[in-house]
Amino acid sequence: MSSGLFVPIKEVPSFQSLLRELLTFLSGFFLEAGQLRVGVNLGGGGELIDSFVFVHDQEQEPLCWIGFMRLPEDSREVLEVDLPIVAEVTRSSKENMLFSVAVACAIGKAFGGRVIYDDAHVYFDCKKDVYTLLESEEYLSARL
Repeated sequence: MSSGLFVPIKEVPSFQSLLRELLTFLSGFFLEAGQLRVGVNLGGGGELIDSFVFVHDQEQEPLCWIGFMRLPEDSREVLEVDLPIVAEVTRSSKENMLFSVAVACAIGKAFGGRVIYDDAHVYFDCKKDVYTLLESEEYLSARL
């Protein structure tokens, strides 16, 4: 069973654009910019496709990781054939679910995504596989 959220997007962001978009979106819900720590482990060079990013709210303690991967065209859903990159957001514990949903939603909104997949049904209450970004934002707004 997976413990991650999957967000198909148009392109791999740069670290700077990812950082900017996370700060903008997350501060609208529950974070001050000074509380957020974002780091990167550059595994294969300077691109995020070969790396993972951690996002940590230092005051509340939520922590999650983001990994980016290329998805072959024949593996994509019909409605996402134009979204060749998948961002996977993985949480460190059960307490981080809302934080991880917020991070996934920020990535989707900033980088051309349309949906968030929760195939393992662990994050959202409705127990669906797929949530639009609007549904995800409404979910967050109702709980934060």
